[in-house]
Amino acid sequence: MFKLYNSTLAIIAFPSSVAYFFRPEVGRNYNVGFFKKLELLFKFIRNTKKIPTSSSWREHLEIAVEIFKIPPDTEGVVCECGTYKGGSTANLSLVCRLVNRKLVVCDSFMGLPNPNENDKRHYLIHSSRYLEYQKGDYKGSLEEVKKNITTYGCISVCKFIPGYYEQTLSNLSEKLTLVFLDVDLVESLKTCLTNLWPHLQTGCKLFSHEALNLNFISLFFDKEWWRDNLKSFPPGFVGAGTGLPTLIRTGSSLGYTLKNGELSK
Repeated sequence: MFKLYNSTLAIIAFPSSVAYFFRPEVGRNYNVGFFKKLELLFKFIRNTKKIPTSSSWREHLEIAVEIFKIPPDTEGVVCECGTYKGGSTANLSLVCRLVNRKLVVCDSFMGLPNPNENDKRHYLIHSSRYLEYQKGDYKGSLEEVKKNITTYGCISVCKFIPGYYEQTLSNLSEKLTLVFLDVDLVESLKTCLTNLWPHLQTGCKLFSHEALNLNFISLFFDKEWWRDNLKSFPPGFVGAGTGLPTLIRTGSSLGYTLKNGELSK
């Protein structure tokens, strides 16, 4: 009862984070109504308390809304790169179960690769602080992640692709309806975009958890890189520098870009 009370207070304290989620049209095409969404929300809050995660349940809620908005007849899977201990994966797997989509989970399961000199230290202008990365950061073993998802999520919808991205993502062939990247390093972002962007369906979104990192996000505006690597114009990025407003006044670390067919012509 006490846990339920605390969860209810969390919902009341952040009404802007959940109001859109409970709009009747969100989830209607999948027969996901108010009570299913309420149950899902409580599980999101519980899971981010039970499983170490670098992203919040409010950010997972933003992604869940977008998954519910994908038309049922749009072919493709949801893809997550960077699972850490499986907190975000557990939550997204519950959503994918409701919409009958596969969740492809890509991670080294050995932590970050060894960053190059330009990737070791990133400045977050919005919070005026630095992030420093080293090899092995954010490590969660495959067994640990699977155990957490089995306990708190829906492992039956998950497909795991273990290994560093430059060794694995080129083999991914599924059409993608949504991508969530929590990869920290610019070099990892380049690898993910090069391999995943061509498979992302037109009109679908790619989310990143590095919205506060302008050095990282600047790649989404780099005309030369997009022309040379993806033969496309840069798509830009919604939430660059501040993130989406999941918290009043403080923003978040989450933002997104949209694959617009016009930019590829």
